Amino acid sequence: MRKVSVAKQADLKDGNTMSTMKSYLLAEKKLVVATLALYTVRSLGQLGSSLITMLLLSAALEGRLDKVLLALACNSGAWVVFSLFDRWSNLLQAKTAARINTALRQNISRNLCAADYENLQSHNMGDYLSWYSNDVDQAEQLGVRNFFTFCFQIINMALSFSALLALHWSLAAVALISSFVMLRGSVFLDRQLKGASQKVSESGEIFTHRLKELLGGLPVFTVFGLKDRFSQGMEQASCQREQVRRDFVRRQEDGSLLVGLMSTATQMITLLLLFFLCIKRIIPFSAFYGAGNIIAMASNSTQQLGSIRLRLVSAKPYFEKIGKLSQNAEPLPDLPVLEREIRLKDVSFSYPDKPVLQNISLTFRKGGKYVIVGPSGCGKTTLLRLIAGQVDGYSGIIWFDGLDVRQYAAASRYDSIAYIDQQIYLFDGTIRENITLGRQFSAEQLEAVLEESALKSDLVRMPQGLDTQVGEGGKLLSGGQRQRIAIARALLQQRLVLLVDEGTSALDQQNASVIEESLLQNEKLTLIMVSHHLDPQRQQKFDQVIKFDNLNRA
Repeated sequence: MRKVSVAKQADLKDGNTMSTMKSYLLAEKKLVVATLALYTVRSLGQLGSSLITMLLLSAALEGRLDKVLLALACNSGAWVVFSLFDRWSNLLQAKTAARINTALRQNISRNLCAADYENLQSHNMGDYLSWYSNDVDQAEQLGVRNFFTFCFQIINMALSFSALLALHWSLAAVALISSFVMLRGSVFLDRQLKGASQKVSESGEIFTHRLKELLGGLPVFTVFGLKDRFSQGMEQASCQREQVRRDFVRRQEDGSLLVGLMSTATQMITLLLLFFLCIKRIIPFSAFYGAGNIIAMASNSTQQLGSIRLRLVSAKPYFEKIGKLSQNAEPLPDLPVLEREIRLKDVSFSYPDKPVLQNISLTFRKGGKYVIVGPSGCGKTTLLRLIAGQVDGYSGIIWFDGLDVRQYAAASRYDSIAYIDQQIYLFDGTIRENITLGRQFSAEQLEAVLEESALKSDLVRMPQGLDTQVGEGGKLLSGGQRQRIAIARALLQQRLVLLVDEGTSALDQQNASVIEESLLQNEKLTLIMVSHHLDPQRQQKFDQVIKFDNLNRA
């Protein structure tokens, strides 16, 4: 069975933000626990300093220099503990966030690999670039970082409430009630913030796509003296992106302002209660300053919790998007390797704006050589893509050795098929790397495909030979050289069926003849080639010339 699900997939689909982050945090639970433990010690140092300040004030009022010096020494020690453990907890937090970011990107990669071809094509390249960069960054800043801050503030609250309870139960009670009111108040802004965050995520995809498009078209603007169009396009895209971000920040700040106002009000109430307790001699006046710091610590933690909770809600769309390509259906079995024939019966296909194929019935026998000719737009490429499993939504039946391909995983067809389309992609590496795709082959195998693809004569003129750099997208090579590399790559992978869509269109007559002759002489290879025009003498070398004009089409 071909796996289409990913590890811990259920945690990455729906639910609240905390549950979607749960699997990532659990995977790094040792680092998470260690970070929280270090922060707890750090907060104890901060709280200890406030308590020592009470003793310091009491000693000063008594005129006891020895106690004052001792309190100052203890206070210095508390701040050393605070500073060291604050640093260590921040470093561990950064390490945890980095590991979760890597896991997020790995999960995106697994989802992309598990998705079928049509699902992949439903998004453009800019969308995916935004997923790997902007969305992961936002998931860290709004989600993972705020999760830690949320936990840190809970630790601060627990410690400060304990200290207030030790001073007097009423202080802890008022602080607790105030915290509850502030946290409930932040709930009312959830929906607005989630919607605004979703718009920021979508605007990131649009901006990345537009950026890629404008940068790719800069040479065209330059040639036609339209560089101002490039600048205007960039400015417009940037303004649209920043407008959405400003709206999100405004909504987030509105929520923080509301929580801040409530925090100030509740802090004042708690301080008034503290003053009353001191006036009534229920607690000593010397405790007022230190207790005030603890009340501020509790109030600030509660305010932070309210604001952080709003930011955690904002993180939800980013985590949900990372699971967007997840497939819910049961995995289909692999299609067995082709042994006899590919057969199409009454196959029809339409794009949204027009029908392309109608009632096509064809048979391609293993080892046969077939060429499909006809004018542009008549459906030749669509037919190859249907056979390769790159498009679905057709009517009729496609059989591989009598097996209906719809009952099997579409990606498993590539165990039998290699497809060379008109848009050849080369990686920014060497010719060797683009042919082998990182797999190991013998020198004899490489030599054979270099001959069959007519690439050997080009390599002789290149000082670095197979180790020649091709540049981004193969920009350092000619169109013909890119086509020959694509053909060599397909031949080296030793697939039984080769689908070629205008695979020699950029080659000169001599090289095209060499390649076609080599493919036609390979008895084990099933060749299905598309061509706009084919020399009548070459047509005679194919087992069948399929003319789409003669087929019953729409």
